[in-house]
Amino acid sequence: MSTRISIRQGDCLASLAKEAGFFPDTLWEHADNAALRERRKSMHALLPGDELVIPEKREKLENGAIDKRHRFRRKGVPAELVVRFVVNNKARADTPYKLTIDGITSDGSTDAGGWVRVPIPPDARAGEIILYPKDEPEESYALDLGCLDPHDERAGALKRLANLGYFAGDPNGPDEQDARAAIAGFQKAQGLGETEELDDQTTERIKELHRS
Repeated sequence: MSTRISIRQGDCLASLAKEAGFFPDTLWEHADNAALRERRKSMHALLPGDELVIPEKREKLENGAIDKRHRFRRKGVPAELVVRFVVNNKARADTPYKLTIDGITSDGSTDAGGWVRVPIPPDARAGEIILYPKDEPEESYALDLGCLDPHDERAGALKRLANLGYFAGDPNGPDEQDARAAIAGFQKAQGLGETEELDDQTTERIKELHRS
């Protein structure tokens, strides 16, 4: 029997699929989730209160001789952390970092474009990345995984503006004056009309620059 669940803050499709024993694409493309696909467009940004249907799992049988040994390979579906570091429009290229995800630490360096791309568990919840720029103090950034609202929701747009360096307030309960100033600053930088409103053109440009 299918189960209908309500998305909570911090839930993402990858973590819910892992918990239920499905591939993320299987849940996303399921016929009972057509309305959710139409509303959200992307499986990677759901809103608390959205409803997701998890179908009943079906058994799959494989034929094999009983007097022989058989090997089965379990498929994994890791998620990917993708972050870019830019200062004054210049990429933080080849910068060492230490990444901690749910208590597990790894080291690396940003690529030539300032990007960090690392596979992580689909149910990862929190992390921290510390940059070690040459001849500069280290920089620490908290990672709140699975908490990015859709780009066309106000909180989601403001979170993306914060990640892009335009907004320093609380996206979930912003001061209206600060939010409007951040939106206007982004619009001015992008050559858009300074309406101070999250119109369609502005939210789509935010999504384009944020890459999500």
